[in-house]
Amino acid sequence: AYVIRTGVGLPEVSRGSTGRLWYQVDVAIAMQDMILAATALGYGTCWIGAFDEEEVKKVLEIPEELAVVALTPIGVPAESPSPRPRKAPEEVFSEEKFGGGWR
Repeated sequence: AYVIRTGVGLPEVSRGSTGRLWYQVDVAIAMQDMILAATALGYGTCWIGAFDEEEVKKVLEIPEELAVVALTPIGVPAESPSPRPRKAPEEVFSEEKFGGGWR
C-alpha cells in the first residue's frame, strides 16, 4: 500500500515584502522534509512536479483557491536500487561568485 502526499499553497496570502509569491518555496521546503523523513524510515518516494493541476484538484477535491505545487508517492519500494553516482561539489557549486569555482 502507498499514499500520495500533495503539497498545496494559498497564493493569495503568501506575498512577502518583495511581492514574490512564497507559497511555492514554503511548500517545497515542507515536501523536501517529508521526502527525507520517509526515506530515513526506509520508504520509497520521489518528487513529482509535472502533472495536470486541474485533474489533481478534481480527483483530490482540492479547493480552487489552492495551488498544487508538488506530489510525492510514499510506499515500500519493490527493489533496492544502488545509489546513483553524484557529481563532485566543484561541478555544482560556486564560491564568491557564479562560476568562480569551489575551494
